[in-house]
Formats: sequence, C-alpha cells, structure tokens
Amino acid sequence: MNGSSPSSCDCYYRYWGKSRTDTSESEASYHLLAYHCLDVAAVGWTLLRADRRLCERFTRLFPFSEDETIRIIAFLLAVHDLGKCSVRFQNLAPELLSDLQDLASEKGYPERHDRMGQSLLERRIWPLIWSEDWFGLDRDPSVCDAADWKGVWLPCLRAVGGHHGTPRPELPALETYFDPADLAGAEQMARAFAELLELPMERPPLQYDDIREDRSREASWILAGFVVLCDWIGSNTEAFDFHVEQFSLDEYWTIALQSARDALDRFGLVPSGVNEDVDPVALTSGSSLRPMQWAVSTCPIAPEPQLFIVEDVTGSGKTEAALILVHRLMAAGCADGLFFGLPTMATANAMFERMAGAYTRLFDRARPPYVALAHSRAGPVREFGTRLGEVERRPERGGYAPSEETASVDRVTWLADSRKKALLAQVGVGTIDQALMAILPFRHQSLRLLGLARHVLVVDEVHAYDPYMRQLLQVLLRFQGALGGSAVLLSATIPLGYRRQLVNSFLAGVGAPEIGEGGSTEYPLLTQCGAHVGLHYLSTAEELERSETDRRRVEIELVHEQSQVIERLRSAVAAGGCACYICNTVGDAQAAHAAVSAAIPDAEVLLFHARFALGDRLDLEKEVLHRFGRSSTPEERRGRILVATQVVEQSLDLDFDLMATDLAPIDLVIQRAGRLHRHDRGDRGPARLVVLVPQLEDEPAANWYASLFPRAIYVYPFQAELWLTARLLFERGAIVMPDDARDLIEGVFAPEARLAVPAILIASDLRAEGEARAQGAIAAMSSLDLRRGYRYEGGAWEDETMAFTRLTEPSTTFLLARWDGTTLTPWSLSERDDWSLCRITVQLSTLARPGAMPTQLRDAVEIATARLPDRGRWQTILPLVESGGVWSARGHDRRGRPVEILYDSVRGLVKRDVETS
Repeated sequence: MNGSSPSSCDCYYRYWGKSRTDTSESEASYHLLAYHCLDVAAVGWTLLRADRRLCERFTRLFPFSEDETIRIIAFLLAVHDLGKCSVRFQNLAPELLSDLQDLASEKGYPERHDRMGQSLLERRIWPLIWSEDWFGLDRDPSVCDAADWKGVWLPCLRAVGGHHGTPRPELPALETYFDPADLAGAEQMARAFAELLELPMERPPLQYDDIREDRSREASWILAGFVVLCDWIGSNTEAFDFHVEQFSLDEYWTIALQSARDALDRFGLVPSGVNEDVDPVALTSGSSLRPMQWAVSTCPIAPEPQLFIVEDVTGSGKTEAALILVHRLMAAGCADGLFFGLPTMATANAMFERMAGAYTRLFDRARPPYVALAHSRAGPVREFGTRLGEVERRPERGGYAPSEETASVDRVTWLADSRKKALLAQVGVGTIDQALMAILPFRHQSLRLLGLARHVLVVDEVHAYDPYMRQLLQVLLRFQGALGGSAVLLSATIPLGYRRQLVNSFLAGVGAPEIGEGGSTEYPLLTQCGAHVGLHYLSTAEELERSETDRRRVEIELVHEQSQVIERLRSAVAAGGCACYICNTVGDAQAAHAAVSAAIPDAEVLLFHARFALGDRLDLEKEVLHRFGRSSTPEERRGRILVATQVVEQSLDLDFDLMATDLAPIDLVIQRAGRLHRHDRGDRGPARLVVLVPQLEDEPAANWYASLFPRAIYVYPFQAELWLTARLLFERGAIVMPDDARDLIEGVFAPEARLAVPAILIASDLRAEGEARAQGAIAAMSSLDLRRGYRYEGGAWEDETMAFTRLTEPSTTFLLARWDGTTLTPWSLSERDDWSLCRITVQLSTLARPGAMPTQLRDAVEIATARLPDRGRWQTILPLVESGGVWSARGHDRRGRPVEILYDSVRGLVKRDVETS
C-alpha cells in the first residue's frame, strides 16, 4: 500500500477524533482523527475477509470483485467521521484545538458531527471520487455523467453518514460549519485514504449499465448497519489504543489491522463454521425422521435466498424441521446462523431449551457459535455481546451534545439489552418484534437488518399475528430476500390467502414474478420458493396415510357457563390427571385462577401469563414445563391445574389430560387442542377439549361474543369468525388432525364462509374490519421502503422505547424494585445485580409513571437509575413497598388518574383504581 509519510501531509495531525479526561501520565489523552478513521476501516477490511458470506452479501449487490468490494467499503468506512474536521466539533475540546492547531475559537456546536459529515460526503468528497476516478467508473458522456453516477453512489454515502444509527438530513450550507482550512483538510484526508487503499484498482472502467441504482439502494441498508458495527468496534478503547505519535498512514494501517484482528477474535464477530457431516436425525428428538422432517431433508436446496413455509399439525416436529432447513441452507452457503422469532417473549426461553440439544450440532464443534437469548439467563453458552458490551476501563470523553452520544455509549447501551443483540449473534432467540424493528424507522434498525441478512429468519406460529403485524412481516420478507437472506415460516393453521401474500412478498424481494390465486390445498404441506428455484409444493399427506401414529382425534364439548368448565377441571384432577384452562386476556385468567382455586381447594392451581416480571415469568415457565412438559412424571402432574393465557399455546411443549378454553378463532382452538395428549403416556382415554361459548342461536344479539367475554372482544373483535368457529365445532363434535385442518381453517377464514354468518354479526364486524384495513395501511405507511434506500425523508427516527411493532395500546417498561425503607434492591433477589430480570411491560392505561416519592426513596431510585446500562433511557425503576404482605406502588395512568399497582409472584401485576375525593 502507498501511504503518505508524516511530512507529506500534516493535516492528519491537526484533528483529534477521540478524547478522554481520566488519563495517567503514560497514556494519550486523545486519538488522532485519521487513526480512528483507519481503525474503523480496518475492522471492516478484516471482518469482510474473515466472513466470506457477509462479503457475499455485498458482492451480490455490487458488480465488483471481492477484493475491490472490500477496498471500496473500507474507503467508505475511513471517511465516515470526516464531519469531525469541523472547527465546531474540534472546539468541544478547546485545549486540544489549541495544542493541535494553535487556534482558539468561540464557535459553538449546533449540529451533530454525523450530519456535518453527511453533507461533506455529498458535496465535497463525492466530487473528488468522480474527478479523481477513485472508483474506476465509466466516463463516456454519451452514456452517463457525474450526476448519473452520484445517483448510484448517494445511497451508500448516506449510509456512511448514518453511522450513529439514523440517516441524517442534509445541511443548507457547509461553509457555516467548516472553515476553508477544515474543508481542505477533510479532502486531503480522503485523498490519502484512497491512495492507501490503492483505489482505483487496475481494471476496465465500470460500465453504468453494470450497476443498477436499485441495487445500490438495497445495498445501502446493510451497509448502514455494517458501518455502525465497525464504528462500535473501532471506537472500543480496550481494542484500539489512543495514539498521538506521527506515524505514516502505511505504518498506522499495519497497527490498525492487527488491532482489528485481535478485536474480532475477542468479541466473537467471526462466525463459526457449519458442521457439514451432521445427520438430520441428530437435529430431532426422535430416532427417525417424521414425514415433514423427511420432506425438508430431501427437497432440493439452491445456493440462493429461499423461503420455506412449513404447515403441519402441532407436535409434528416443525421446530426440528426448521433446524434441518437451517443446516441445509448454511451448508449451501446461504447463511451463517439463525434468528428464531416467536410471538411472545414468554416462550423464547422454552424454545431455546428445545433447541439447546440440537443447535450446537449445526456448527463446527471446535469453535462453538455465540448465542444470544431474549433474556439474560443464558446458562452455559457463549453469549454474544458479553465483552463487546462491556464499559471500557478508560472510556472516551462523554456525549458531545445532549442529543448525541459517542459510539462507545451507543454500543454499551444497545448491547445491554439482550433482546436486541439476539439479531447479531450467530444463534439468536427472541420475539418477532425484534426482527420487525429492522424495517421500521427506529434507531439502529440497519444493525438489525445486517444481522438478519446473514441469517435464516425462522418465524414460529406465523398465523398468530394481527393485520398490522402481518403487513410488517410481509415487508420484512421483502427486505430479507432482497438483501440475500432466507426465511422459514412455521404454522399449523395458515389460510391460503395469507400464505400467498407471504410468498409474493419474498418473491418481490428477490425480483421474481408474483404468483396468482390458487395454490396447493394439500395438508401437511411444504412450500418452497426463490428467484431461480421457482415455486414448489411438497405434501406429506401420503406418508401420513401410512402412519396412524401421526393422526390425532380430539373430542369437543361446548359449555356455556364457567361453572361447567370448573366442574370438568374438578373431574379431571379427581381422576388423577392434570388440566389446563386457557383464557383470552390476563384479567380473565386472573379472575379464573381465583375462581378455580376457591372451587377446587385440594388442587394445586398455577397461573401463567405475560404480566409478570421477567425473572418470575421464567421461574413460572420452568415450573410449568416441569409439571406438564415432556419429562413430567405422573406424580408431578397429578392433581394440578394450569390457568393461563395464550402463552401456553405457542411454542411450549406441554401436554395435558384435559384442556378447557374460552372461545377463540379456529386456528387458535386447533393450537390449544394440540396441547392435549401430546406425549405418549399410555392409554388416557379420548382426548377432550371443553370450549366455553355463548349460546349458538340463529338470530344472535349484536354483542353475541361480548356478552360472555367483555374483555376478550377487544382481543378477538371479529364475531363472524368466532361464530363460524363455534358452529363448526358444534357440527363436527371432534377434530381429527391433520385430516380436518384445511377444511376447518378455510371454513372460517375463506371469503365464501361469511355467507353463512347471521347478518347482525356481519354488521357488527364492519367497524373491526375497517380497523383491520387501517392497521394494514398504517403498517405499510410506517415501514421503510426498500426501493428508496437508506435516506432521511422527514419525521423522527425514534429510539426503541417508541417502537410500535404491534398496534396494541401504548406501553412502557418498568423495572420492579423492593424498598424496605432504607435500601432499594431489584425485585429478582436471586440475582441482585441483574435488573433485566425485573423488567415488566405495562400498558399506559394501567400505569404511565410512578407517583411522588419520599426524598430518600427518590434519591435511591436516581442512584440506581444512573447505574443502569441505559441510565433509565428505555426503562423506569418502579419501587414497591410492602404492607401487610402485599407489595404495591402508587402512580398515574396515561390520563393522569391516580392508580395503585399490586404485585406478587403468584398473580402478577394487578391494577387498582384509587378513589379521589
């Protein structure tokens, strides 16, 4: 490489890039800007050469060789912080401005350095790229000019400018923010970086027709995430020492490359290799492959982005089938890891436990993969982000301005939340919300996209989303396909129309034509599609015809009063069995738990829902799996009842002798029935599902469902679907799976099914249908547009506290604490320093903010908040005080009304209104 010597350009030494105040006499107090820029470039250079699949994500979007792609991206990384050349930034450390430039200034810092840098790249650096031909572009004026080429490269320049997690708007006038000498210094630094990286390379000029502007826009999304990641690592003072010595750039580049190699190894950013020799059976819990597992292990896998949709009954081994697909896609070079997205946080831990015995077999055993869960109880695994998320012993100077944090603070804050880093780890498990945030205008969404593009996105229970989330999922699939990622979607009950929408979304991303109406009606079914592999359906129905063990019959009993449900539960436990009662809201479950406990005092009645602090919820989940999971014994199950919400119908491997449920749409009823006689425990008689429903009448009232379920009508507002579900269950008297699956689903969700619904219920659904269409429209308007590229288009890119991945009532996150009058401790006493286990999400109508506190308590909360990784930015400590054995707190709801919050580890969180005089 041809780096400049110190004497040829003294601009390198006129600008500081990082500084710190707490230094010893032997330590440098600042780091030169040119060196920091090369630190970040060295990280990108090293990571792309070490991670071939990540590099391929860029080469498939740019028509360059691998080596030139790496050099160009390294150059873009090197110029990411040139906005710091502004005297307004340099004057944030007046003593350094004086030492380095012999200059004193009174100029303030009214704009962030990344915004200044963004405008600098567009107006001063791009003209240099073009005029000095650093990228080797065709200059035939009859074909294209500088403006045409700028249109191609502008999305990538904007991605570089957004290295703090959001795109930046352009400034009106550079001269307001940069002195002439600083503009010249920035240009000279960029010129030196291009020379150091040997741009352009020896080759014929790149033709304008060889690189499409839409591909550049698509590439800008993952480039933005890559720049953030490289800046985080390159800003880590534990990995990159501060230097003030006047090295040549060639000399410092050698130092930076070695530091980058050490940092990538230290932080676990180079993925583990795939285990080529694994037997698909080893990824399952059985001794042989079940029909769907056999189908996914034998279907052709092409080395391109692909979508798979697995439709099969509950308990058929879909999770293991997904792992088989993930392994085959990794072996084909399509991915280097996976992210498993679940409907709720409550099931993430259970899913990881189910995968724990198999996921390690996917990878090279000599170098296990890094893992991230949706919570902090990771157990004995190599947890991603543990070291990268540490606060340095000698951190750089604090935030530059009130709205601007350093890269180090951004990194530590973001990685402190285990829900977020799950997308960057090689194996991640979390809620689908964490993936959906990748296509919404929220800070660091590009980092999420980068993680997903490297992985196979696996989404469980894909049917279990409302219209808003379904639309977001379709947008995500389009991004995933366009950026080179693959996806596997799992469901027992997916309507044909929705399946077609999912397929078409992915096909749009990979640039393939959409499919029309129709599609296979077979069940169980594997759907596969891709740009070159085409569209294929593979049914396992014939294999199931030969295997009665995979056919399950559940008898249905409809009842109309909760007392009847309780009597059925009583009979089940009296016979030595166990039972489950699923309610559709937390409030209904809490009330049912109280009623069942009072009516059957001899039974052990557990309550399980999502309104528990994380640590309590994990303990409950462990207890539920112990009592009712695959390994539970007759003694552990006998005489026990679980009252729960929808959390038990999704992804948890549970088995009950009797199941009761409040009426829900047919797809969810099928899911709940799948928890009946799920495991082989000998002869238990017929499986029976008790369903609490309103009276079926030919002329029902307009509030037919709400009359029995006044809370649940807000969860399931489509009474037509509920009425059709109740009628089908009544007429059939039993469900036989998989035989009845397609008929049941289409019998409720197909457009023609509505012809049998009483007119009064159709009329009452008009408002709900309008809201559903509005939800889809809101999702389409709220989500990012792949075709526009990474750019600022007005409006705020919010922090993730404002991330609405679900159109439910707005909520906020609290950290529960105990206050004994003198000491404030996290609610989860078993791990005193782990506040993440105290996390609970609460709707604003329940509690928006804590009430007034005594001075001593307020001071304790402020001290504890300051010690949180995010310093209370995304969560609020809620101190609970004990009185008479009850822990409670006062506060106000979103309307400012006073409320009292009660909490315990049995019932969870309960709101009580406070009467005011």
